[in-house]
Amino acid sequence: MKSMEKYLSETNQESQSYARIRKAIGYLGAAIPFLCLSLSLGGLCKGIILPSISHYYYSIVGDGFVGILFALGLVLILYKSVFKIEKLRKWENRLSNLAGLLAMVVAFIPTFPLTDQTCSFVKLTESEHQHIYGLLGHLHLPAAGIMLIIFGILSYNYFPRNWQTGMADSENKKIYRICAWVIFISIFILLVYFLFEKNLSFLGNFPIVFVFEFTSILAFAISWLEKGRAVMAFVEMVKKMKEK
Repeated sequence: MKSMEKYLSETNQESQSYARIRKAIGYLGAAIPFLCLSLSLGGLCKGIILPSISHYYYSIVGDGFVGILFALGLVLILYKSVFKIEKLRKWENRLSNLAGLLAMVVAFIPTFPLTDQTCSFVKLTESEHQHIYGLLGHLHLPAAGIMLIIFGILSYNYFPRNWQTGMADSENKKIYRICAWVIFISIFILLVYFLFEKNLSFLGNFPIVFVFEFTSILAFAISWLEKGRAVMAFVEMVKKMKEK
């Protein structure tokens, strides 16, 4: 009897440990777009939302942007799948590790700077960027895109599965699938935008890249927070507050 209680206790502790890691990934992901948005809405960028989240690298929150992305990448690399089925466990580990490496690439190789550097704390011209990073400077955009696609795959194909059977029998399957589709649709819209940007001048200064980066990263964060049981904990907290 005691051995069974010990086993259940250890299993519960291990489950809580993985839940904390998933919540950490979700919180770090959610922090990125809201950090950038608060900078613009808070007046430090004169109310201007920059064309993309990546351009906030050059703003006053640039160090925080890099720090959060690096921490996110590190936690993703350290994250270990709990699937009992070896094939699922290996692929979830590979995908999360790759996403972590790509997050670090995005953090340390910034996007090309803007011509108008109104909100820039770090002043860097495009030629200076090219001189410093060379061909590596072109890795930022594809690295960010592939990273987001991996987040969508994890949310769609892995999170809904039972860790023991590998079957998609999660009660919250719809939440994960919705988050995945938000990521995939956001990336598709951005791809269309980049391909036909010259024909979309009617959009003016509307920050379409920022908007759909925001939606995709937020969907990623919600997915990981749900997997870490943070969403349910928040709902329960709100219910208790209403009861009081």
